Amino acid sequence: MTDEEFGREYRAAMGWRTPVIHDAELPMEYPVCRYRFSDGTDVTAVCPDIPLEDVPPGCGLMETLAELFDLEQVRATPERVLGFYAPKSAFGEDLPAIGDAAALNALLGALDDRDRAWGEVAVSDDFTACILREGRMLAAAGALRLGKLADISLCVHPLWRGQGLGSRVLCALLRKIQRAGCIPLYRVEEGNAPSVRLARRVGLAQGYAMEGALLTFPEG
Repeated sequence: MTDEEFGREYRAAMGWRTPVIHDAELPMEYPVCRYRFSDGTDVTAVCPDIPLEDVPPGCGLMETLAELFDLEQVRATPERVLGFYAPKSAFGEDLPAIGDAAALNALLGALDDRDRAWGEVAVSDDFTACILREGRMLAAAGALRLGKLADISLCVHPLWRGQGLGSRVLCALLRKIQRAGCIPLYRVEEGNAPSVRLARRVGLAQGYAMEGALLTFPEG
């Protein structure tokens, strides 16, 4: 898969056909996301409450927010997210799907709020893989299907990090996703160095960079 193919499939799965679109999932507290795809395509997604004609063309994130809001009154906390895809077929081991909800809940309970912020692995995910040892779940990965895309979440128990378990469970999940004819999508914060290194270590390629900002409105 190439950057062009990934960009086309991603935008098709999201139903994006124009450079500026409404995203029903965006709240007013997170009103604008600017996507720069590795194939050179740019897309600005905005909260449905914002008229598309109010979005200035060709501006960066903060310039766009400044046109839409009074940033002297509204605080904007920007973030940058990278979306990775698999350009080649994954070669991972066959790991079991998640079947023990109690073991998964114990693993999730060991995570901090920052780990949880990127979505939790669930038994009900469309694709799952896990690493078990003596009945204890050390690592788990899951993905939810959106059209041809499969959006990945992954977690490793804090006491077992740095031992290659993240690579193993991610590669196993990638293999399951690709066998089903789907496209893996692994989203991480740019500042999350361990997750970025993991993506690159298993051979994933960056398909886009997304810039967004959480807005804090004045009380009253």
